[in-house]
Amino acid sequence: MVPNTLGGEIPTSIPSGNTAVIERLKYWIAEDPKSGRAFLKRVGTALPLQSIRIERLDKNTPQSSLPVLLAPILAGEDAGLLSEAGCPAVADPGSALIRLAHANAVRVHPLVGPSSLILALMASGLEGQRFSFHGYLPVAEAALEAKLRLLELESRKNC
Repeated sequence: MVPNTLGGEIPTSIPSGNTAVIERLKYWIAEDPKSGRAFLKRVGTALPLQSIRIERLDKNTPQSSLPVLLAPILAGEDAGLLSEAGCPAVADPGSALIRLAHANAVRVHPLVGPSSLILALMASGLEGQRFSFHGYLPVAEAALEAKLRLLELESRKNC
């Protein structure tokens, strides 16, 4: 699990220890293969980009495709899971693939890196010991209001 930058900036936010892992991986599962290649180009890889296999895993990927994505890993190949920004599987596609990996006794190694969720929590002034994340809120005003009311009710029950 390889964190991406938070907006295409120069990858100074990627810890140097991650680059040793990134440089050697030949198989990637990315939210978008095109931006995955751009990330690898920015960070740098010891391998020619043409030799790197990148498969898509986004919100539209059917569950039935997950075993196909996991197959090279089960065959012994190391892989990187990459999101569009920040940490994979955190408010992002990938969690179902990680569950499948665990179910198949695959060791999962999350690398440290930028996370907009954690950065927002740090800057909010909220107590980090007691917070709850409910994913992205709806954009449509009526759906947003309904979701906020529901979250408020849940919050009152838990106090």
